[in-house]
Amino acid sequence: MGRRTKYDNTFPARAQKLAQDGLMEDEIAKQLGVSVATFATYKNLYPEFLYALKQGKAPIDDAVESALLRSATGYDLDYVEEELDASGKVVKTKRGSTHVKPNPTSMIFFLKNRRPDKWRDKQEIEHSGEIKIEIDKDDEEV
Repeated sequence: MGRRTKYDNTFPARAQKLAQDGLMEDEIAKQLGVSVATFATYKNLYPEFLYALKQGKAPIDDAVESALLRSATGYDLDYVEEELDASGKVVKTKRGSTHVKPNPTSMIFFLKNRRPDKWRDKQEIEHSGEIKIEIDKDDEEV
């Protein structure tokens, strides 16, 4: 007979909240007081736990994905500048916009993950047919 499980019915809600806060799985496991291996076992044994974890991760993953895309493609940024007097009262407000240029590192990261067949560092080239090598004995050095 194995050890009694630490899993309890509060784990799904706790894991969902921690994932929404941006914690990684190893950090969530630590917060729940279990090892990474046990955490992985819980994902396999308890569908409600896995579902809650996915629900918690989705919004933050979507937000980061969106930010990466914006960083890779560039975007326009509206801003407001306020000028204050000595007492801290706003005396002048300036509004404007600026264009944030695409970030090359974000572009590379996006393309390597989205289109690995074209953008991975190691390209695999297939060759069909045969390669013939002929050596002329007269040209051979002794």
